[in-house]
Amino acid sequence: METTLKERLKNTIKKSRHDVFLRDDFAKLGGTYRQLSRALSELQREQVLMRAGYGLYMRPTVREVEKSIEQIQQRLGRRVRREVTIGGITVQLGMPSSTPNKQDLQDRRKLVMARLITEKFAVPVIRQRSLENMERWQKNGVWVSAFEEWRELLTRGTDQQVLAVLTGLDEKSNRLRQSAPYAGLLTQAEVEAI
Repeated sequence: METTLKERLKNTIKKSRHDVFLRDDFAKLGGTYRQLSRALSELQREQVLMRAGYGLYMRPTVREVEKSIEQIQQRLGRRVRREVTIGGITVQLGMPSSTPNKQDLQDRRKLVMARLITEKFAVPVIRQRSLENMERWQKNGVWVSAFEEWRELLTRGTDQQVLAVLTGLDEKSNRLRQSAPYAGLLTQAEVEAI
C-alpha cells in the first residue's frame, strides 16, 4: 500500500531523534517542492511541526527557547546567521564575522589617503591636479561616470564642498573616493604606508 507524502513526513518525524528539522531533511521523501510545502503546512496545522524560520521546523513539544536555540545551532552551525521564531519569540542566531570585509577596508584606506591629501595640499592644488588628471585620462579613453561628478564639483563647487567630499563619511563621498582623480599627489611610500 502506497503512503502519501504527508504520512511519510509524519513517520520520519516520529522516528527521528532530532527535535529540529531542515526542509532538506525531507527532500529524500519524494514529491515536488510544492507538494512538500503543502504537506509541511498541513503538519503545522495539525501541530505535528512548527515553523521556526525559513526552511526550519521543530517539534511543537520543544518549548525551552535556550534548548531550542542550541539544537538549531547544532543543525545549522554556529556561524550561520538566521532569524528564527520559537514560541512567539524571534531570535537572531549566528555570530557576526570578526574579520572586516575587503570593501570596508578599501573604503577606510581611501578616506585616510584623502584626509592626508587635504592636510598636505591646499584645495586649489587638489583641484588643478585632479582636473589635469581627468583631462589626460579622457584623452586616453579612460573615463568613468564619477569623473563627471568630480569635474562638476571641482569646477563649480566651493572649497568647503570639495573638502566635504574628500573627508566625508556619507555614501556619496565614499562612492566618489573610489574613483578619485587626485592621483599622484601622494608619494608611493605614503600610499604604501596607509
